[in-house]
Amino acid sequence: MAAPFALDSLTSHLTTAFNVRCISSESLSEMVGASALQNWSFSLMSHMRKEASSPVSNNYLKNVQKSYITPDMRQEAVSFIIDICTYDAYPPIVCERAIRLFDHCLAHSQVRRQAIQLLTLASISVSAKLEDDEIPSLANLVRYTDNLYSVEELMEAEHFVLRAVDWNAYVPTAHRALSFILGLVASTGIPETSIQKLWSLCSKFVFDTLPDYTMAQVSPCAMAVGMLNAAMFISPSDCSNKCLERLSRAGVDMDAADSVTRRLMMHHYQGVARSAITTPVEAKRALMEDL
Repeated sequence: MAAPFALDSLTSHLTTAFNVRCISSESLSEMVGASALQNWSFSLMSHMRKEASSPVSNNYLKNVQKSYITPDMRQEAVSFIIDICTYDAYPPIVCERAIRLFDHCLAHSQVRRQAIQLLTLASISVSAKLEDDEIPSLANLVRYTDNLYSVEELMEAEHFVLRAVDWNAYVPTAHRALSFILGLVASTGIPETSIQKLWSLCSKFVFDTLPDYTMAQVSPCAMAVGMLNAAMFISPSDCSNKCLERLSRAGVDMDAADSVTRRLMMHHYQGVARSAITTPVEAKRALMEDL
């Protein structure tokens, strides 16, 4: 087992965040375009193969971290990632991939508690460099810790993140799986506005769900299917159940997807789902109020 990764002490000024912005019109046009409709099956199967080849081990907090890092600690760290991505208006895929990268770190080798916050920043930095047009400033990221860490320490932490995923940082995400699945849904002829509404609701579900340690261990494809199923219950559309049947035949774990759907429906009908914040301005206002 690799040696525990540790740097300086961890501060704890985590705040409560809600959601990151929904899909952009440019991303939507790519998602439901002719190319996506023709290639969704191939793309989804490739995504599922990647999930199978680079899984996050089950119950990694117990088996790898030996319960030294608890689910509550992980939940605080995930909330911190969502806070920063919301405040800086990163796209949803950047935020989710940062969370997935952080989980891969926890599943890779033992991590000291003092290094948790630094690893969250490194995960955001690596994810943003892959997906966002603007390269994040490491100096700006470390300011979220009141400059507790140096830029050089953050760079070292980035290398740890990359080693945890064997330098293949394009880890599978529910957002990416969802884009392929909605390509199938769009092929049934439902309006583009319905596709966008399903995406927005599912994207919110991702960030309502990922802080939960149990749900975070569900494969991204199964999570995407479960969220889509819940979205179709909450916001009925013309989407046919035949789409979900085809996904089952493609090899998606429908039992796991059903568990995601049940959890989301329970939260929806109990009225405890988080309020949606769909614009960077609203997100920043809410975060400043918390600060």
